[in-house]
Amino acid sequence: MGKIAIDRAALTGDQVQELDRWEQFFHGPIWRDIVTRFNPEIEGLQNSYHNVVGEQMLGRTQGALSVYYRILVHLPDLIHTEFLVKTGQIGADEGHSEDDPVSPEDWRR
Repeated sequence: MGKIAIDRAALTGDQVQELDRWEQFFHGPIWRDIVTRFNPEIEGLQNSYHNVVGEQMLGRTQGALSVYYRILVHLPDLIHTEFLVKTGQIGADEGHSEDDPVSPEDWRR
């Protein structure tokens, strides 16, 4: 499913400003810096994931990868969807999926 476009014409002035701030954040240098800093951590965890001994350590490694991946991949989409709900452009139950189509093992740069 593709991302639902936000109807800017239906927004109030404050909502447009808030949307602009989010868009600037996710397309700006701060977000790029966050992604850049996470990449070595993710690569290190992926490399160690295959050499992990013991169920507990495997769970911790997989958990850390999952958290990093959710932050980097899902946060922009989550903010977008929540903004659509907040502004009444979609219902609160739309755009939310219980399924996570992406797993940390699928991480690709």
